[in-house]
Amino acid sequence: MSRKSRKIASTSDVNENQVETEQTEVGGTIRLAPVLNIEGVGSLKECLSNLFDQYESIEIDGSEVESADTSTLQLLVVLTREAAKTGKKLGIQMSDDFVKCADSLGVTGMLALSDIGSKRSD
Repeated sequence: MSRKSRKIASTSDVNENQVETEQTEVGGTIRLAPVLNIEGVGSLKECLSNLFDQYESIEIDGSEVESADTSTLQLLVVLTREAAKTGKKLGIQMSDDFVKCADSLGVTGMLALSDIGSKRSD
């Protein structure tokens, strides 16, 4: 099976501080920007929704995230719950700073990190 990759949105296409999204034949991957905040959460939701609608497997690369606000983490909690409800496969790679943001807002458990195959980036 070939793994063709096509960029469907870049940081400049969405918002200067948001995401880059790629599609492959086997799933979708979204790379999060270093700073995630309410100004771009609508664009992030749109990108995640598109991937969620198209694929059974979604990878979220948060390895470069330095800070994420409540709106971003709430969106990820909703996505995690929806993935569990629909049987979609979801993987999240989190930087240490991303984990600290989730911990400080008390949503680490809501993200069910161990249940969805998340891992911390080193």
